[in-house]
Amino acid sequence: MAGRSAILSPRRFSGRADENYFEFMWIPIPIDIKMGGKGIDMKRNDPRRLTLRKAAALTALSLLLLVLAACPTVNGMYGEAYSLYVNRDESGALSLLDKIIEKDGSYVPAYVLKAAIYETRGDWNASEEILAAAQKTATPSSVVCFNLGNILFKKGEFRKAADEYTRALELDPALEAAYVNRANARLGLGEREAALKDYETFLGLTKKDYPNVKALVKLLRRELGKEP
Repeated sequence: MAGRSAILSPRRFSGRADENYFEFMWIPIPIDIKMGGKGIDMKRNDPRRLTLRKAAALTALSLLLLVLAACPTVNGMYGEAYSLYVNRDESGALSLLDKIIEKDGSYVPAYVLKAAIYETRGDWNASEEILAAAQKTATPSSVVCFNLGNILFKKGEFRKAADEYTRALELDPALEAAYVNRANARLGLGEREAALKDYETFLGLTKKDYPNVKALVKLLRRELGKEP
């Protein structure tokens, strides 16, 4: 555990909004038709005006439904891309993910999955570029920062990795994996005191048992003179 960092695996879109996936809601704009000119002056409660408003609203709703039917939502497109990824059609998944990002540059899951595909291919530079682009255009995400930290860690850029884990924790203080990975990065930098603090924070948050981390904490405390 002390020498590794694991990327958070992308998950299939479940239809629920959480820190990784976002639902989009179409909110219809109230339509108010004002009639005038040519001697026509319809009062607010005039039945003819209400009928026109109703007809206009129905027309607008019909057009909206047609648009939605013709243009699949990014959630649906992402579900299809993830399905392609699971079925080992990475090229198809990447093509669709590019379309999603072009359609909505703020959609975090598309960047995360695209970066993960390149990471599994061993192309860490491409994965880093994708996640860095997400930070500039997408919704702020602890997962993006965390995964970028992991890529930088693998490249041996421990200072930059630690900074990204810190950003991830600023966005989500409960992301316990960021503490242990930042500790790994700090250990790589020789910052044992800071690393120890992160390891201890991780152990205080996690509900699982990590005997190797506990052993490392004990060793660091001895080296730092905090216990005999």
